[in-house]
This record gives sequence, C-alpha cells and structure tokens, in this order.
Amino acid sequence: MRRVSLAFLIVLALVETAPPARAADTNELKAKYEGKSFILQHNLHVEDNEAEWQNFIEGDFVPLGLKVSVKKIDKSKAILVFDDPLRTVKLDLADAIPDAIVVLDQILGSAAPSLKGLGKTDLDGIKRGKILEGMTRKAVFLAVGPPPYSYTPPFRKDSAVNHDLKASELTYMKGTYDFLTVTFSGDKVADLED
Repeated sequence: MRRVSLAFLIVLALVETAPPARAADTNELKAKYEGKSFILQHNLHVEDNEAEWQNFIEGDFVPLGLKVSVKKIDKSKAILVFDDPLRTVKLDLADAIPDAIVVLDQILGSAAPSLKGLGKTDLDGIKRGKILEGMTRKAVFLAVGPPPYSYTPPFRKDSAVNHDLKASELTYMKGTYDFLTVTFSGDKVADLED
C-alpha cells in the first residue's frame, strides 16, 4: 500500500513539474503576422466587430475570400482590417487552444479558398454562414471554420473537444454556453443537434 502511495506522489510531482504547452510569444506573432496581408479562409463570425478564437458560429459574419491585414497583434488579440468593405475586427486570442498560431493559420491564408466542385447545398450554407444537413465537411469548414480544438465554457464541466477534424462528430460553439454537435456520415453532414 505504501509503495502505491509513493508511486502516486512521484507521478504527481512529475506532472506538476512538466513544462506547460508551448505558446507563441508576442515577438513571434508580430514577425509572422503584423503588417502583413492575407486572404480570409472561412466565414468569420463576429459580434460587435469582435471574433473569438473558439470560433462561435452565430450572428453576423465577414465572408471568406476577403483581403485582410493584421494591423496589430499580441498574445491576447489581433486587430484585423478588411479592405472592401472597410471593417476592423478584434480577434480574441487569449488562452487560444492549442495556440494562437494554429488558430490564425486556419483563418488567414495566402490565396482564396477554392469553391470548385461544391454542390448547391454547400454553396448555400457557405453563403449563409450556416451548417446545413447534406453539406460536405470542406463546405462546413468554409461556412463556419473549424470547431475549437478544445473549449470548456465558463461555469460548466462539459467541453467541446475536436482533436481530429476528420472525426464523425464535431462540436461547435454557437456562443459562450451553447453547443452544436455536427454528425457526419462519410464526408457529409447527417445530423445537427443543439
């Protein structure tokens, strides 16, 4: 019994001293993004000109394919400026999971995403910024972006966990406390559950 307790304490001590997950520092973010132009890779949902790294999928959105510049960036936020129409959006990056670079690389790219080969349902969902039954996985990611890698809303014990974007079930956040579960059959949306 005593050996088990000692082994447990050793494991606990090792876990507590393990280095935290690496996060991008402000200088790295500035060097990669600040003052540079990109193309929006998916519809970016915003509320009062603010977007969240968790990628909440309700409300107004900036459509994919627009030219965007990163005016200013640090570990907690990026100020995005869209050219046409002129619009400034604050993207909250505080505590981004797995890190701010992964989140930004999903949002910002060098070329417009291709809509080639997408069907009517796909194009309708993208145009509306919504997930619709029958949409392909690619179209879902263009319409609302990828789901958060991991996110636990405040005051809740359940969470959205999406470590594999090819999984048959992905959990999106409609807002701070509201989940949307998307079930895929093959590569198409088969079911949506609020």
